Amino acid sequence: MLLQLKQYFFKLTIEHKISFFIIWIVVPSIILSFFIYTRFFISKLYIREDKISAESAFWAGLILSVIIIIYFLQDIKEPSFTTFSVNLDSHNIIISILSIVLSFILYDIPKKNEGRGASVIILIFTCGAISTIFLYIFISKFREMLLFSVIGISLGVLLHTTFFPKPTPCQFLNITKILHFLRNINIKLRKL
Repeated sequence: MLLQLKQYFFKLTIEHKISFFIIWIVVPSIILSFFIYTRFFISKLYIREDKISAESAFWAGLILSVIIIIYFLQDIKEPSFTTFSVNLDSHNIIISILSIVLSFILYDIPKKNEGRGASVIILIFTCGAISTIFLYIFISKFREMLLFSVIGISLGVLLHTTFFPKPTPCQFLNITKILHFLRNINIKLRKL
């Protein structure tokens, strides 16, 4: 199949090659980057309770995505890598705008509630990434909607980072957390 795909790819026009690259390389890479981001996010948490909460959210996201995948098993079709058309109609533009707005608002949750807020984002990103990559590849009727929503979510997260570049307090190690951690160790050592 890979050899047939390679032969087919070389026969395409430049606009079909660009759309193939965007539809089958760029968008799935963005979706997978959300999944990788959740693991990176968890590794940057240093308070034990926050890390446990985030790990639980990660596994809950995986389980939730398995439930979503099981629900759509009857709709699975073999992926057609020869589909290149994307319609830019008002429905898809509305999906993109809603995705931008929702991701912009939701990405602010960790700043409001450090540990548990980060867990909510991890749950959403994990479940979203796994179920979206499955639906995007194997169920063609969702592909166009998911394409515009993934681009909208990515743009919303990047716009949030552009306007509010300060990292969330739970995301990166800061001096306050180090002092809090050292103070807790000191208190525990005194009790011994």
